[in-house]
Amino acid sequence: MTPLKLAIYISFFAMIISLIAAAYFLVQDKGKEQSKRTLIALGARVACAVVLMCLLSYGIFSGQLRSHAPWSHAQPDSSSPPNTTNNHSMGTNSQAL
Repeated sequence: MTPLKLAIYISFFAMIISLIAAAYFLVQDKGKEQSKRTLIALGARVACAVVLMCLLSYGIFSGQLRSHAPWSHAQPDSSSPPNTTNNHSMGTNSQAL
Protein backbone atom coordinates (compact mmCIF):
# COMPACT_ATOMS: atom_id res chain seq x y z
CA MET A 1 0.00 0.00 0.00
CA THR A 2 1.37 3.37 -0.99
CA PRO A 3 1.72 6.17 1.55
CA LEU A 4 -0.87 8.20 -0.36
CA LYS A 5 -3.50 5.47 -0.06
CA LEU A 6 -2.71 5.06 3.63
CA ALA A 7 -3.15 8.81 4.17
CA ILE A 8 -6.49 8.67 2.31
CA TYR A 9 -7.73 5.81 4.50
CA ILE A 10 -6.63 7.59 7.68
CA SER A 11 -8.31 10.83 6.63
CA PHE A 12 -11.53 9.01 5.73
CA PHE A 13 -11.71 7.13 9.03
CA ALA A 14 -10.88 10.30 10.98
CA MET A 15 -13.79 12.00 9.21
CA ILE A 16 -16.15 9.16 10.17
CA ILE A 17 -14.94 9.15 13.79
CA SER A 18 -15.42 12.92 14.12
CA LEU A 19 -18.94 12.60 12.69
CA ILE A 20 -19.81 9.91 15.25
CA ALA A 21 -18.29 12.05 18.02
CA ALA A 22 -20.38 15.04 16.91
CA ALA A 23 -23.55 12.95 17.05
CA TYR A 24 -22.62 11.71 20.52
CA PHE A 25 -21.91 15.23 21.77
CA LEU A 26 -25.17 16.47 20.28
CA VAL A 27 -27.13 13.89 22.27
CA GLN A 28 -25.14 14.34 25.49
CA ASP A 29 -25.09 18.16 25.52
CA LYS A 30 -28.74 18.62 24.63
CA GLY A 31 -29.60 21.14 27.38
CA LYS A 32 -26.25 22.89 27.77
CA GLU A 33 -26.01 26.23 26.02
CA GLN A 34 -22.27 26.81 26.49
CA SER A 35 -21.09 23.46 25.16
CA LYS A 36 -19.29 23.75 21.83
CA ARG A 37 -18.12 20.16 21.55
CA THR A 38 -20.51 19.42 18.67
CA LEU A 39 -19.31 22.46 16.75
CA ILE A 40 -15.67 21.53 17.27
CA ALA A 41 -16.27 17.92 16.19
CA LEU A 42 -18.09 19.05 13.05
CA GLY A 43 -15.28 21.51 12.31
CA ALA A 44 -12.80 18.65 12.58
CA ARG A 45 -14.97 16.65 10.19
CA VAL A 46 -14.91 19.46 7.63
CA ALA A 47 -11.13 19.76 8.00
CA CYS A 48 -10.75 16.00 7.43
CA ALA A 49 -12.98 16.25 4.34
CA VAL A 50 -10.85 19.07 2.93
CA VAL A 51 -7.68 17.05 3.53
CA LEU A 52 -9.30 14.01 1.91
CA MET A 53 -10.31 15.98 -1.20
CA CYS A 54 -6.82 17.46 -1.48
CA LEU A 55 -5.24 14.00 -1.21
CA LEU A 56 -7.60 12.57 -3.82
CA SER A 57 -6.97 15.48 -6.20
CA TYR A 58 -3.21 15.14 -5.78
CA GLY A 59 -3.39 11.40 -6.38
CA ILE A 60 -5.45 11.75 -9.54
CA PHE A 61 -3.38 14.57 -11.04
CA SER A 62 -0.06 12.92 -10.20
CA GLY A 63 -1.19 9.61 -11.71
CA GLN A 64 -0.90 7.60 -8.50
CA LEU A 65 -4.67 7.06 -8.42
CA ARG A 66 -6.72 6.13 -11.46
CA SER A 67 -10.11 4.80 -12.29
CA HIS A 68 -10.59 1.09 -12.86
CA ALA A 69 -14.15 1.48 -14.11
CA PRO A 70 -14.79 -0.42 -17.35
CA TRP A 71 -16.31 2.61 -19.08
CA SER A 72 -13.42 4.95 -18.38
CA HIS A 73 -10.96 3.08 -20.60
CA ALA A 74 -13.22 1.95 -23.43
CA GLN A 75 -11.37 1.63 -26.71
CA PRO A 76 -13.15 1.42 -30.07
CA ASP A 77 -12.89 -1.93 -31.76
CA SER A 78 -10.06 -1.55 -34.29
CA SER A 79 -10.73 -4.87 -36.07
CA SER A 80 -13.78 -3.54 -37.93
CA PRO A 81 -13.63 -0.42 -40.10
CA PRO A 82 -15.89 2.48 -39.18
CA ASN A 83 -19.28 2.60 -40.86
CA THR A 84 -19.09 5.36 -43.49
CA THR A 85 -22.22 4.53 -45.49
CA ASN A 86 -25.07 6.99 -45.57
CA ASN A 87 -28.15 5.34 -44.06
CA HIS A 88 -30.31 8.46 -44.31
CA SER A 89 -31.79 7.77 -47.75
CA MET A 90 -35.43 7.90 -46.51
CA GLY A 91 -36.26 4.55 -48.06
CA THR A 92 -35.24 5.37 -51.63
CA ASN A 93 -33.04 2.87 -53.37
CA SER A 94 -30.49 4.50 -55.63
CA GLN A 95 -29.20 1.21 -57.00
CA ALA A 96 -30.74 -0.24 -60.13
CA LEU A 97 -32.14 -3.76 -59.86
